[in-house]
Amino acid sequence: MYFYQDKCLAECPAGDYEAEATAKEVATCLPCKAPCTTCGNSATQCLSCIDKFILFEDEYTCYVEINWYFPYVSLAVFFFLFVILVDCCAESTNVMHSYLPFACLLEVGVWGALIWLYINDEVEGERILSFVSFTSHLALNILFTFIHFRFMMQKASPQYLQLYKEFPRTSWFFQLMAYILNFKISLLLISNFCGRPRFGGTYNTNSWQKFNLFSALYISLVYLPFTADFYLYFIDNGLRQLTSYVALEACIIMTIIAMILMLEFFSSAHALVLLKAIKERDLGCQQIRK
Repeated sequence: MYFYQDKCLAECPAGDYEAEATAKEVATCLPCKAPCTTCGNSATQCLSCIDKFILFEDEYTCYVEINWYFPYVSLAVFFFLFVILVDCCAESTNVMHSYLPFACLLEVGVWGALIWLYINDEVEGERILSFVSFTSHLALNILFTFIHFRFMMQKASPQYLQLYKEFPRTSWFFQLMAYILNFKISLLLISNFCGRPRFGGTYNTNSWQKFNLFSALYISLVYLPFTADFYLYFIDNGLRQLTSYVALEACIIMTIIAMILMLEFFSSAHALVLLKAIKERDLGCQQIRK
């Protein structure tokens, strides 16, 4: 028998659980704690949940039902198809250089969403690795602003410098976006996007070496710490929180960016090897002629 609202009942009503009797008190019925509608041996051992909550039976816990449609990844796919379509119409377009700025804008957006969730206490734990990743990204942007303006611009190729003379507004607009938001956006100016001359600059050996250095720093100081922190967060929380979904999107987009940067690194390294081989061949031919 259970004591409930001044009555003795054979069993507790729905929404209450059976609290065991103690030496001084009889067994009673106590209410389940929201969002549980029914519970087991305690107020928080959920057996069913209220509307818009999902029960995880292995934990006897109710979590908010999340309807997340992966907007950032969806946009990443859309932009990729858009760049491919543009490349089909204007075959001079460099697909990787054209797509990377779009991916970087999405990266900025998903970082903003994660920061908003953190401010609103939706993120569990201190997330030190994510903090290292974010501050490293800010530091790389600041350092790139100095290196690009002080060293890359001073020794840039004639085609690259010509952009700032013929199309100063477009060139400086996208370069300022790279300085403020994401240094990788700067590749748009050498992408030949849509076959437009305003995006027809080129990087010389000096510029590629410096950009590839920033790419390596991005992968090691930004990408790897964040993915490691996401792995730790996922182990603890799974896909039970909105933060997990947003962080998963960030991980996917950053992986795409890292892969493009690595491909660009190996491509430019191969080009440098070929250039060196051509110079050595030409030097050998000159010596033979002499």
